[in-house]
Amino acid sequence: SAEQVAAPCNARKNQSKASQLKMQINGYITNVAEAGDIKALLATIQAYLGDMNDINLATAMHRVGKLSTRKEAKNVDCVTTDPAFEQLYKIVSSRILNHPWRACNGGSKSKNQSGMQVQNMSVIAWACSIMKIRDEQLFAAISEVAAPRISDFQPFEMSQLIWAFAKLSLPCPELFGAVSQRLLRREPGEFKGLCLSMIAWSFATAEVRDVAVFQSLASELPRWAEELRPQELSSCLKAFAQVGVCDPALFDSFGLSAAWPAKIQGFKMDELVDLLWAFAQAGRRNDTLFAQVGAVVVQKRWLLTVENIVTLFWVYAELQVADCQPVLFSLLEAFLGKMPSVTAGELSKVLSAYACLGLCSAELMNHLAHHCGHKLLASAVLALPSKDLLVIAKAWQRANMTPPVIFDIIIGELTRRCPSLDASALMATLQCALNASLNPWLAPRTGFGWIGAASQALAPLVGTLGAAQLDELRHMLAHF
Repeated sequence: SAEQVAAPCNARKNQSKASQLKMQINGYITNVAEAGDIKALLATIQAYLGDMNDINLATAMHRVGKLSTRKEAKNVDCVTTDPAFEQLYKIVSSRILNHPWRACNGGSKSKNQSGMQVQNMSVIAWACSIMKIRDEQLFAAISEVAAPRISDFQPFEMSQLIWAFAKLSLPCPELFGAVSQRLLRREPGEFKGLCLSMIAWSFATAEVRDVAVFQSLASELPRWAEELRPQELSSCLKAFAQVGVCDPALFDSFGLSAAWPAKIQGFKMDELVDLLWAFAQAGRRNDTLFAQVGAVVVQKRWLLTVENIVTLFWVYAELQVADCQPVLFSLLEAFLGKMPSVTAGELSKVLSAYACLGLCSAELMNHLAHHCGHKLLASAVLALPSKDLLVIAKAWQRANMTPPVIFDIIIGELTRRCPSLDASALMATLQCALNASLNPWLAPRTGFGWIGAASQALAPLVGTLGAAQLDELRHMLAHF
């Protein structure tokens, strides 16, 4: 009959109209988002929420996440508590938690089932991480569906997915294991540098120390060094340093790329500090890079945080970069300018760096004593770890000057702690005490009490010392 013939045609027309509507909704969301008005975007999402398919839902989440990080949004909490977003998130969560591929929902493996495609889940996971929505139940469901189907993801989708898990500190061995296997069987050039750097950061941040994965990444990343942006260079190299895979070709290529004058100015200060930390952690010194970074540090030293400054001092001391005094004095100037927020522990680390670099002159120590004396009150000193107390003591004894009264408190506290120190700490304490006894300014103040306390505590532990430590002990005593 005519009705039977017309029915399929009408169905196809309806499907076509529905498909066109979904495309239009995506267009509406995208256009409003491009205008940068988060309130208008949420209103648009609310208006079309009942007609959205999974692609629309993922697009809406992505655009809200992207806009929520802008200054105009003011507070991401205002976005995530908006009624329109709450409705959107409820529908998205329901689609994933009730996915037919999950074991609790029957575990169907058929792709004909009307479940959300895993590619959309990657976008949703990214949006959640940007908005700091740490929904363990939702992410567990995403992992359950995505891990067995990791080959369905494009490289960027897969990189984005595990980045989201790492960003929210959500451990997921199954997903990272699946990513490892997929990565190790990739074709050369299949993954671009951005994807590889995201994967490296994600594995290191999630503390998945898969050496095979990092070695595989290191073999390919150098070819992408020139194309990577400052943030990607810094975070990627820091990831390798954290897991202890310090490939020379990788560090050389990244150092060369970062040292370009046009690129070095694009680094944020945190990124520069992380980059140098990675080189120091790997025990690799790149003079060209350090010269370029030094110029930026001198120019922008007031943008450094106390933590940045302390880390940079450690970097220069660790690599023994003493031939850049303008940089070190610029760091010291910035450090002294932030003295109200400096802790005694941070001060001890800076003193340690200067001592290691052989820069603890009497002039410098007087300068520090003048500016930092209030930071070394007895109460602060007594709370410091023994290694920090030793650092401060060594710094003053190297300066060959009359130390402040606080030095007596430091020596007394170290003497009191001797019975509880291990053999290595006692060796360092004894060395410091012996040196102090040879210093004309310190000998009258320390006497032999400090030496006696360290020797008495070390004597029962001599049998636990290794051959190198025994030789060091004999050398100390022979020169005393």
